[in-house]
Amino acid sequence: MMNKKFRVNDLVKYNYSEIGEYIDENHTDKPLRNDEVCDLLNKQQTTITELKEENEQLKLKIDGLAYALTYIKRIDVEIDLNE
Repeated sequence: MMNKKFRVNDLVKYNYSEIGEYIDENHTDKPLRNDEVCDLLNKQQTTITELKEENEQLKLKIDGLAYALTYIKRIDVEIDLNE
């Protein structure tokens, strides 16, 4: 289950956020309730976490490929020297 970083108190859960009044660009066409804003933030946080994990895995793969390439180049140089 997703660990929710953003949450709202039940007393104001269904109140509409005033965020649209402060943002001139990229605002939503409909006002969002506080709980909807928290849900969006939590989904974005989950996506960010997943992408960070994927990025780390890709970095490890790149490091492995760079090491393999260095090893292949070293073998290639040794073969050239033996000829």
